[in-house]
Amino acid sequence: KIKRDAIEQEELHKHNMEQREREVDLANKRIAGEKERLSILKAEVDGEDTHLKELRKVSEAEFGSLQKNVQDLAKKANEVKDDINSKRLVVERLRDKIKHLEEVKNQAQTDHDEQCLRQEKELSRLRLEIGRTEEQLSDIREEVSNRRAREDE
Repeated sequence: KIKRDAIEQEELHKHNMEQREREVDLANKRIAGEKERLSILKAEVDGEDTHLKELRKVSEAEFGSLQKNVQDLAKKANEVKDDINSKRLVVERLRDKIKHLEEVKNQAQTDHDEQCLRQEKELSRLRLEIGRTEEQLSDIREEVSNRRAREDE
């Protein structure tokens, strides 16, 4: 029974280690995805920021003859600016989310390492107990054998 318990403990330990590895891999994939999304959004923000600057230059150059167009462009510029601000907020949220996911990943790794250490200690203890039990069993067999030998005499 002790050997079976030890085997079950080892199987549980292996299962837990595999589960933790899958969790860490999943966390790494999530972080990579969020970083990629952050990179894409940064590029969009930079592109739209450049676009906004270009619109402002055009509107200043043609102000006298194209005042109506300037008003339309200013409206568009404000929309782009709002979009940029909105995306900046998204970028900040994504940064916070990535930071949180990294913290979760680090905590999961720490928990995993601590659990592995506890399980290794428990496995060592069980192995020692199995060894002692096997020694006791061997001593009992030897004692039974000696008794039989004395009884046969």
